[in-house]
Amino acid sequence: LLTELMMRAHNGELVTAAVAFLPYAKAVPAHQWSADDALRPLTRQGVRQALDLVDICAAFGFQRAYSAQNVRARQTVGPWAALSGVEVRVSELVSQTGDMSVEDSAAFVDEIVGTGSDPVLVCAERAVVPRLLDAWRLHAPSAVRMNFPVDERELVASELCVLHTARESVSRELRVVGMERHAPRTREAHDA
Repeated sequence: LLTELMMRAHNGELVTAAVAFLPYAKAVPAHQWSADDALRPLTRQGVRQALDLVDICAAFGFQRAYSAQNVRARQTVGPWAALSGVEVRVSELVSQTGDMSVEDSAAFVDEIVGTGSDPVLVCAERAVVPRLLDAWRLHAPSAVRMNFPVDERELVASELCVLHTARESVSRELRVVGMERHAPRTREAHDA
């Protein structure tokens, strides 16, 4: 344990910055919504999930946040943002619903880590989260990569995926040194 601690200190990995990816909370199913999909809101259960996220998001101390343009993503981070005072920036890249290239994902990595080492929260479509993580895989050792969700079926609504990032002390290369996944406290069930 001491050897690992010394190694992490030598590599500059004792202090990390959290970068978290969050699929939006439980939303009204698309087949039950006839209006514009971007306006599709959260269900009552989704609202409870959004409220449950306040404590864990506060614990990570996110200083910056990005959200998809749709109402459900903004509603997911809304309660936390209102209480924390953090402005949520709407991102077109995070709003994509089609195929996202690794280049797009890498550009987003550069955007969010290039502006500082503050903890960052990103709320997106469930299908987009694994694609956003693709660029981060390049910076993670295999033991960490195996915890990354491969596709949307491995994620549940409002499951927080937190990457712990650090820059190597000599090369300043970005590395992912750990990953946590936090399931929502309010489990998916039928809305009452």
